Amino acid sequence: MNNEQSAGTIAEQGTNADDMHVSPAIGNTLVSSSPYVSNRREIIFRGWHTKANKMFSPWEMGQDQLTIMPDGKGFINVHSLSTKLSQLIPEMIPMQYTGRQDAEINGTDVYESDVIENCDTKELQIVFWNEDEAAWFCQYINDKRIVSLADSLGNLNKVKGNVYEHPELLSSVQ
Repeated sequence: MNNEQSAGTIAEQGTNADDMHVSPAIGNTLVSSSPYVSNRREIIFRGWHTKANKMFSPWEMGQDQLTIMPDGKGFINVHSLSTKLSQLIPEMIPMQYTGRQDAEINGTDVYESDVIENCDTKELQIVFWNEDEAAWFCQYINDKRIVSLADSLGNLNKVKGNVYEHPELLSSVQ
């Protein structure tokens, strides 16, 4: 992806491509490595742009130097010369990587707002973060049952899509 594509597709704010600095790094990937925690976890986001109706991968967002807004309800396109020139992109919905993969052979990454299918029952579930429990959960579409993501993925489930790119999955009640 070049500077012109990055500036035009994600920022869509009329930013001059010459003013954009494109980082070769993945960008919005953070790795927690506290000395008090025995393992590391990736904190990765992808984003659904509500105006462009397009999903942007973590790699694409890193190329545009997007970082999540402090309130978690959008992104900031960080300008390389001055943070005062940075642009808010509230129309882009962040979806966090859960740290888990589905049961497929190649293991598709599971993100917030993904729709996963129970391979046995063919029932669909939506992945979400539960603030009270501080954990990932799934809500069945047909009867609103809620189960932990860990329990759900233990049942050989697979990612079918997400609520933004595949809204028809939400109406496919069994």
